[in-house]
Amino acid sequence: SQGLPAVPVPVFKVPRTFSENYQLNPFTAFGLPDPDLRTPYVQQWSLGIQREIRGAVLEARYVGNHSTKMFRAYNLNPVELRTNGFLEDFLRARSNGNLARQAVGFFDPNYNPQIPGSQPLAVFPNLVLGGLLNHPIVRSLIDTGEAGQLGFVYHVNGLSGPVAFYRNPVSVASNVVTNYSNVTYNALQIDVQRRARRGFAFQANYTWARVLSDSNGVAQHRFEDIRDPRNGRIDRARPRFDITHAFKVNGVYDVPIGRGRRLDRPALNPILGGWALSGILTWQSGSPFSIMSRRGTLNSSYFSTENTASSTATKQELDDLLKFRMTANGPYIVAASAIGSDGRGIATDGQAPFNGQVFSHPGPGEIGTLQQRWFSGPPTFNLDFALFKQFSIREAHKLEFRMEALNTLNHPTWLVSDQDIGSVLFGRVTGSLYGPRKIQLSLHYRF
Repeated sequence: SQGLPAVPVPVFKVPRTFSENYQLNPFTAFGLPDPDLRTPYVQQWSLGIQREIRGAVLEARYVGNHSTKMFRAYNLNPVELRTNGFLEDFLRARSNGNLARQAVGFFDPNYNPQIPGSQPLAVFPNLVLGGLLNHPIVRSLIDTGEAGQLGFVYHVNGLSGPVAFYRNPVSVASNVVTNYSNVTYNALQIDVQRRARRGFAFQANYTWARVLSDSNGVAQHRFEDIRDPRNGRIDRARPRFDITHAFKVNGVYDVPIGRGRRLDRPALNPILGGWALSGILTWQSGSPFSIMSRRGTLNSSYFSTENTASSTATKQELDDLLKFRMTANGPYIVAASAIGSDGRGIATDGQAPFNGQVFSHPGPGEIGTLQQRWFSGPPTFNLDFALFKQFSIREAHKLEFRMEALNTLNHPTWLVSDQDIGSVLFGRVTGSLYGPRKIQLSLHYRF
């Protein structure tokens, strides 16, 4: 058509180099499998003892396994802060900013000889445009201690100058899939089973277990970055599926009225005969969760979603604070004393900690001191119940009526996810594992 600009024909080039891709898109990331990738394997062992007691079978056993060389992908090219001297200069700039806030009322990371204690900067002047220290985004990242994210911002915006923030300068992520992770499981399992006797059969079991892994164990999400590239073992913790205590009971009871049962009364059979009851009870510990910072203090923000918060409180003190509480404003997992007036778990940057504050963000170049998934949510308690009866129509043809009540006691089971200290919803429980009680009636024709 007339008047439309000509569209140039793109140049087709294969292969392309990493450098050429980076020139087109500075957010370029690469992923490759380890050429020596092996098939993971699991070692298992158990020891048990079994005894029959009055028609019931009691079994106690120890069960353990070790999953070795599990698949995991992580980034081999994190932001570099130390070898280039940037972290030390970042700390000086942050100190300058805090001194300026006290002296003139606002955060300014530039060196100011008029302010006592302000220090000259050595690395920022080498960046393009001096690191844009007057830009609000740059000042905000310095104020919040996000040295890793600031290094990423400089790199992808072409502001690095001679300062190398990545060992591979043409990639912001070089991911590898390899045999990195392992998982250990140890458990005491006690099981009692009773076969049908006088119309009653049941099974009950209790498990006391512990799972530890350097991976969260999400089977379909293979990429899990390492919080501290210098120390991958620091991520070893409970995965999300670890349940410390689990008690479960299920049973079936035939009401003793009807044909072939203790009370066989022809007059009662059509209405009262043939009924049966069943139920499943689950009572177990809550799932683990973390107290998060999520700031890019050591790596970029994209790779810092699992960065935990820090605290000087002991584990016992934290466990006393992190308990389920029903309040006038809804359910909470964090005590009100550890939540600020704005709903967050930490005061605004540059402000003094609020009275009762126990959590903080990690410092520049650091990760949070709290272990991942170190705390447990409220326990799970659920009872499902069923009442059913079969009516014989003729041989091999039956009509079955069922009444099933899911979450029979209408007991709420709260689901606690990871808590972000910077969120205005810090400590608030917003999800549940089971819905409200549901009663359903059904009629089945079986032949």
